[in-house]
Amino acid sequence: MRSLKLILGIFAFSLFGISAVAAVPASSNNIGPSMRSDINPTVSTKQQQLTYMKWFVSLSPGEYGKWRGKKLNLVEKISFKLTQYRMKLQLRNSRNGESEGVNWGALALGFFLGPLGVLGAYVFSGKRNFIKWAWIGCGILLVLGGLVIGRVFI
Repeated sequence: MRSLKLILGIFAFSLFGISAVAAVPASSNNIGPSMRSDINPTVSTKQQQLTYMKWFVSLSPGEYGKWRGKKLNLVEKISFKLTQYRMKLQLRNSRNGESEGVNWGALALGFFLGPLGVLGAYVFSGKRNFIKWAWIGCGILLVLGGLVIGRVFI
């Protein structure tokens, strides 16, 4: 949920923060998905956000410029593409049911059990985020172990 808020915050910044004079044309009522809840009250807010993100990811810089009412300059195009890339990653992770946040259980598993914890993460959980944090925990264990061993023998 936190990462979704971050993505939407980045999107809002790219929409409103880059160009202070960016205006949406008055005839944009039929452009893009409707985010109004009075049109379709059965759609949840999360579904609306995902629909809007899918629509935004499918835009080209030229289409986005037309929708905005102003052609994008180079910095705005780069920001637009970065925002699209991050939204694509967010959409892919939301389809897999994975979160991007810290998985404290996997981190502890990797830290306390080391390589056995990583092996357990592969065997008992196929989620990429879980395995990633098990590896990070194992890495922390190895770095701290190396520092302690180096300190003892030096």
